[in-house]
Amino acid sequence: MVGGNNPHYEGLGEERSPVIPFHRDAEALATSLRPLLVDTRLRQQLMADSHAYWLRNYSPEAFVEFFSRLLDGTALQVSPQPDHKALLLKSTRSPFQRAMISAFY
Repeated sequence: MVGGNNPHYEGLGEERSPVIPFHRDAEALATSLRPLLVDTRLRQQLMADSHAYWLRNYSPEAFVEFFSRLLDGTALQVSPQPDHKALLLKSTRSPFQRAMISAFY
């Protein structure tokens, strides 16, 4: 129900993820989670919606379908974020990783 989904990558059609973004800011995270703590019905609905979304988009069957569409050229495509290379470089752990990202990105 709460995760690290990046809305930039949700341009894969009309469907939006029901997952609540995990905010790094404590106040923003508390604000987004507070309704789930007090409203059982909302929490149960979000859990059901999240599971259904996972089945349609991330289950093994969904991946098989995606790769089939990828191979036949009909899969939806997503462009990288403008700062994607910088994010990758920031998360590297070695000079080799930085060199590979710099060379091939």
